[in-house]
Amino acid sequence: MEIHISLDIYKRMVVRMERGDPSRVIVYSRNPVDKGLEIIDKGLRRIHVVDLEAAIEGRSISKEVIDVARILKSSGGFVTLAGGIKSIRDLEGALGSGADRVVLGTAIYRGLIDPREALGLGADRVALAVDTRRGLVTHSGWRAEVGVGFVGAIERYYSEGFRIFIVTNTERDGVFGGVDRVIIGSIPRIYKGYIIYSGGIASHQDLETLSGEGFRGAIVGRAYYEGIIGLGILKKFEG
Repeated sequence: MEIHISLDIYKRMVVRMERGDPSRVIVYSRNPVDKGLEIIDKGLRRIHVVDLEAAIEGRSISKEVIDVARILKSSGGFVTLAGGIKSIRDLEGALGSGADRVVLGTAIYRGLIDPREALGLGADRVALAVDTRRGLVTHSGWRAEVGVGFVGAIERYYSEGFRIFIVTNTERDGVFGGVDRVIIGSIPRIYKGYIIYSGGIASHQDLETLSGEGFRGAIVGRAYYEGIIGLGILKKFEG
């Protein structure tokens, strides 16, 4: 199973937000590059870099965040880049920076990027964010709802060619809420191998559950930074 460590960047700091709320920020580092390199040096090479300001403010991803991704990639990291990919030009720029994978969300749901054009750049390098709140998909920094359930979104966009989905329970993100067994139980097993789960992962048991259910991967944030899930356990699951 893929283990990704979240490197959420907000105001040039590495942070975690409780449920995506900018007023509830925990700062873990004031140097994203150093923190990312530290994670890689510990043997966890998959880094999930997010431009939180771009996602929340609705603007394109910043050059500074792309530069962080470029440095981590050149230092041996497998880098996923998310937040602020608003156009095909943004997507091309992010992929051109050396990012291994780029996450789309708002731009797909609002029709700003044609899925076929995006996937033409590499279906293995483009993921779709399926951020859920009360069972419905959200976008624009989790502030707007698409009006469709998360399973329906996965089914629809799988049929359009997406093969990597990042499913996040926004109500549990950053608060040690544990994996959402309702979400896990609702997703047909045929899709689980294409899904990276995020939001609330807080224990060895959460990772055991996801691995046992056949999920492709997991994104761990606060539980890593605060030592709730130890390095040895994370490495055990790393595939």
